[in-house]
Amino acid sequence: MLVLKDILVDLLENGRYKEDRTKVGRYSVYGKQASFNLLDSFPAITLRKLPFKTAVKELLWFISGSSDNSVLVEQGINYWTPFAEHTTNSVGPMYGSQLRTNYTVHHVDGRQVITKRDLLLEAIYNLKHRPNASDNVYTLWNPSTKPDYNLDYATNVKAGKGALALCHGTVVQLHVVDLNKTELQLVNRSKEVIDKALDRLDLKGAIKARLAVEADIATIIKLLKAKQIDPNFYFHTKGLILQHYQRSQDVLALGFNIAQYALLTRLLARATGLVPLQYIHQWGDLHYYSNQLDSLKTLVTREPLDIKPKLLINTDNKDIDKYHHNDFSLVNYQHHPDLEFKLNS
Repeated sequence: MLVLKDILVDLLENGRYKEDRTKVGRYSVYGKQASFNLLDSFPAITLRKLPFKTAVKELLWFISGSSDNSVLVEQGINYWTPFAEHTTNSVGPMYGSQLRTNYTVHHVDGRQVITKRDLLLEAIYNLKHRPNASDNVYTLWNPSTKPDYNLDYATNVKAGKGALALCHGTVVQLHVVDLNKTELQLVNRSKEVIDKALDRLDLKGAIKARLAVEADIATIIKLLKAKQIDPNFYFHTKGLILQHYQRSQDVLALGFNIAQYALLTRLLARATGLVPLQYIHQWGDLHYYSNQLDSLKTLVTREPLDIKPKLLINTDNKDIDKYHHNDFSLVNYQHHPDLEFKLNS
């Protein structure tokens, strides 16, 4: 996670001052990118504590399609409360709503037609049935529900707008690749499965014995294909890369959003039989507010811990709509002491 330290140092040293809607004042850099190998570990920030369970609960709230803040409050999460309309406790058509009940307007024979779309299920369908397509892209950015910042949060929500403009989920692209030789070896380690594949090939003793000892998955796959046997019956052969563009990032939630979308990558891969390979996070405006400066200065004095946290999914479930926050745990995770960054609303 050294890349995050480098980005934060650059933000502190080179951030440009900008006025903002909160009137606090912020300093920004633009166009940063970080890439994380999901085969190796889970990208949990170590410069400060990652509130992992909170990140999971909020992600599952998004996935559920909910805009009801009371769902989070009942789980002890209160940071959306200042933005919610107090009679309905709704934050308006934000992340969950845009993801699961996205409305598209088009015209057919001169008539206006409104189509309700579930972007998450569409993405899963495309991964299963069109894995090689380069157009498996979705966006939660909806100009029609962007709030009017001349109005307060509640008034915007009552008018059918979001309480806030969506910071993340601006563009998400899902990319499927064939695993290379090294990746094939890492993810296909079951001796029992390898032996079954070799039995299916009906090889001579010496050749079979050599392949069994070497466990050369790439060669075994080539032999299966030569005999018109689908290697996917035995091995994981394709991996998922998710790239996410976030238009606006408060340093307060830097590691938080990375963890959420890395987890989303894992869940999408799990739902589609793919191997979660890589998560790429692209930032637009990455910033800190002037009242967060002291915390940021402390943060950049720390060095990332040389550890490899692992995400455990403690259920056989693969249905993306049926997870519970207790299904997930983070192991081998250590961190520097937590730091408070002020939330500016």
